[in-house]
Amino acid sequence: MCLSSQLRALRSLFSTIANRRKLIVPEEADHILQKNEGEKLDKCLNLFDLVMLGTGSCLGSGMYIVVGFVAKDIAGPGVVLSFLIGGFASFLSGICYAEFGCRVPKTAGGAYVYSYVTVGELIAFVTGWNLILEYMIGTASGAIGISALINTLSNGKIAEYMTQHTFPVIGRAYPDFIAFGIGLMMTAVLAMGVKSSVKFNNALNVINLVVWVFAIVTGAFYAVPSMWWQHGFLPYGMSGVFSGAATCFYAFIGFDLLATTGEETRNAGRVIPIAVVLTLVICLTVYVTVSVIVTLMVPYFDVVTNSALISVFKQRHVPGAEYVVTGGALCGLIVSLLGSAFPMPRIIYAMGSDGVLFTFLSKITPSTKTPLVATIISGVMAALLSLIIGLKALIEMMSIGTLLAYSMVSLSILILRYRPHEEDIEMQVTTTTLPVTDDREKDVESRDVINTNRDVINNTEKVLDAKTRVVKYETERPPTPFDPPLKQNSLNSNGYIAESPEPEMMSQYQHDFTASTGSYEYERFGDDDEDIDDSKASYWFESLRPYFDNKRSTVATDHSSYRVSRVIWVYLAVILALCLLLVLGEEILISGVLWIYFVIAALVIICLLLMLSLWCQPVSRKTCNFMTPALPFLPCCALFVNVYLMLKLSPFTWVRFIVWMTIGFGIYFTYGVKTAEKIYKEREEVLELLSKNTHHKSSISGSKSDKPDDITDDLR
Repeated sequence: MCLSSQLRALRSLFSTIANRRKLIVPEEADHILQKNEGEKLDKCLNLFDLVMLGTGSCLGSGMYIVVGFVAKDIAGPGVVLSFLIGGFASFLSGICYAEFGCRVPKTAGGAYVYSYVTVGELIAFVTGWNLILEYMIGTASGAIGISALINTLSNGKIAEYMTQHTFPVIGRAYPDFIAFGIGLMMTAVLAMGVKSSVKFNNALNVINLVVWVFAIVTGAFYAVPSMWWQHGFLPYGMSGVFSGAATCFYAFIGFDLLATTGEETRNAGRVIPIAVVLTLVICLTVYVTVSVIVTLMVPYFDVVTNSALISVFKQRHVPGAEYVVTGGALCGLIVSLLGSAFPMPRIIYAMGSDGVLFTFLSKITPSTKTPLVATIISGVMAALLSLIIGLKALIEMMSIGTLLAYSMVSLSILILRYRPHEEDIEMQVTTTTLPVTDDREKDVESRDVINTNRDVINNTEKVLDAKTRVVKYETERPPTPFDPPLKQNSLNSNGYIAESPEPEMMSQYQHDFTASTGSYEYERFGDDDEDIDDSKASYWFESLRPYFDNKRSTVATDHSSYRVSRVIWVYLAVILALCLLLVLGEEILISGVLWIYFVIAALVIICLLLMLSLWCQPVSRKTCNFMTPALPFLPCCALFVNVYLMLKLSPFTWVRFIVWMTIGFGIYFTYGVKTAEKIYKEREEVLELLSKNTHHKSSISGSKSDKPDDITDDLR
């Protein structure tokens, strides 16, 4: 009995934290939360700042390193196509980020907040906790990259000296004190405030982009078009192109930092979506043009992988160009490092503000308007990683956090777009549509008089036109111990059960229940003279019909949202099976075994049917400045790409994920659960008092208060 009680308690706890969603407090109540939670971030960023942050974060290693690596070892000149495919895959997730940046603009947590608002607290914590490590590894890798460039400029003398006088560390022959110092200096830049760090970033990124223009214009004079057909444009075939696309996809990682700047951006709802799209377009343009120049200046097999853009000018003996591009590479790596370090303390700040991490991490320093404690702690930890772990080992640990965040954002878009909004709730009425005929007109009118032994009719309305008669009912009654489950009956706002006024009609009418308004929606299936077939085939047909009937309703309801959730979870299970088959059965696919192709084709068809089902469901009427097009196909494709790439990661990455999540869950379940619940209740109280205050104002007509009502006193 004791064990059973404990299991029920654990189940209740898991249900609570899995379904608890973040409450967004409107601006009119910000002054209350400011008293409770402290200072807010400085709102000073504009569109140019965000584009510079996004492009700077992406272009560092991708422009100078990834191009050469993919061109020489994976795709040859087909690296151009690899970047186009990788850019398109990134664009799928970027569009979802753009819509969320518009829908939930005033937040600093990016994908963590997006998943908290839509999916729930537990999944949000997993996303945010992995993003912290992802950015930490990215910062350490950037510092090591700059250290390696400095070592190259010294002709390797620094590495030689350190190897002789120090000791080996994880994945390297010596501890990288230069990278450690670079990491600390970047932490100091961020701690000075967002204005100073963004000015520093903008200056270096402008230099990097000017060097890119110089490299493209100068390289065009030394380009040899015959390079592509003399040595072959696709020496590794299309398989090499697609393998290269998976690598090139990671070169676009970095635009997601823009989603963490919501609290610091002016007019964030408009600026962030534009900045995300511009960042991806600029990065794709830079990568494609650099790939073209590199593969046209030298044969692909002569490209130097670790410094392709620099070495091609040296190989073609272009005077002075090597040093100009080297300066641009240094600036590019520095802004890439800043791009990795910039969002890290902001995610920690957001998680601390919600209580899932230690709340002292959310404290804002009044002088710099930055989360100073979170900045220093995360910066020092990233610097320590660069000191004791080599670059190759760090790279193997990357990517799972970012891919998980991309997946959560795509999933959240699907959930949010099909969730009923206040406008939908107002339009949800109980409708019964019947053909108007002479035979049935009296019958319809007789149905206006309902037996009230069980039901109390609140509202009956009839609308008659040339073709149809619409009868709207809304009924409610006190609950009894004999009520069916909540799928058929549910308490409305008055604490009563809202139900169908005519239970005998339920066998002939498909119904939707809307708990928020206490209403049923009925739609007639078939003609009047058709009898309902009780066979099993007919039962399954009628059960599946709501999933594929796009004319059934134009308003999102709680019931349609529940249908969407079921379809989404089935879709996730199917694409997981499909991706596992593609990854683990790669050798079987190459060998040409026939059965695996039939299984893959069947899974693809199921995915298409599930996407078609989502397309048939009514969407929310809530609109914003930017909305993801081609719903639900674009987010579903983004989910597939991200899940596939996650399963392609090395086993070591998954081991790191398990270890890191073990540490995170230890903090969350011992501290975060209770603290997050407390903060949630405080925000819920603020929203309730704000709602009461607004209702009180609207109820007083013809009078104006000399002093606006303040709900701060009520909170006390």
